[in-house]
Amino acid sequence: MARPPGLGRTADAGTVMICDEDGNELTQGQEGEVWLRTVRDRPTYRYIGASARRREGGWESLGTWGGSTKTTICIWVTGSRT
Repeated sequence: MARPPGLGRTADAGTVMICDEDGNELTQGQEGEVWLRTVRDRPTYRYIGASARRREGGWESLGTWGGSTKTTICIWVTGSRT
C-alpha cells in the first residue's frame, strides 16, 4: 500500500519524533505515534477538546499516529489514539 499524502513540512522551530507504543524512537519511514517539540515559548498548534500528552525533553503528542519521510521534513497521518 502506498504511503498517504503528507501533511506538509515541519516548522523551522519544530522537531518531529515518531515512537512505538512503548515510547521508543522509530527510524524514519516507520509508523508510530507523532511527537512534536518546539523551541518557541508555546506550541504552534492548538487542539480543541483534549490536552497534549507530555514527555521529558519538551515533547508533546496529541495521540496522532503517522510517520515521517527519510528527511524528517514531512509527516503523514494514519490514525489517532482518540
